[in-house]
Amino acid sequence: MIIAYNRPMLHCIFIGSDTTAPYITFNSLTSNIPNFASVARGGSDVTLLFQAIDERELPDDRSGFSVLIGGSPATYVSENTPTGPNRQYRYVWSVPNGITASSIGYSITVADVAGNLRTTSAEGFMALGTNALCCAHACCTGHFELAMSVLCLLQALFDSYVWSSTLMERCVHR
Repeated sequence: MIIAYNRPMLHCIFIGSDTTAPYITFNSLTSNIPNFASVARGGSDVTLLFQAIDERELPDDRSGFSVLIGGSPATYVSENTPTGPNRQYRYVWSVPNGITASSIGYSITVADVAGNLRTTSAEGFMALGTNALCCAHACCTGHFELAMSVLCLLQALFDSYVWSSTLMERCVHR
């Protein structure tokens, strides 16, 4: 590594090769549904919070960044520090109405100013849909017995043992 000094301002300039990709730390993936941040549905917003750390510098314009939530591009919202090698980013994605997936994940790709890339991702991280929200509500609020009664009633009315037992498994294994 070569270090050059600019005497009038006493700035150090590092000249050498940067071959280390930035590090990415996942912080959270939450929805804006009150009391059910771990579940999303059509019309809700999902926020991804992560930290990127580089040895030297991250690009100020986020060039080389790719952030997907639910397989779709997420919208940049903010970061905690606009310059420097250690920043926390916030991205949001609006869940479309009529979405057919039962869960979503995320993918984050970050590039530093030298062009080194790192990607991290997770699939099936957040449950989607009205059934997931209903199940989460029944389990989280202590209304498990009521949920079981409703499922039994649905089973009797619609003779849909497979559907009701699948929903029940979601509640039991939550």
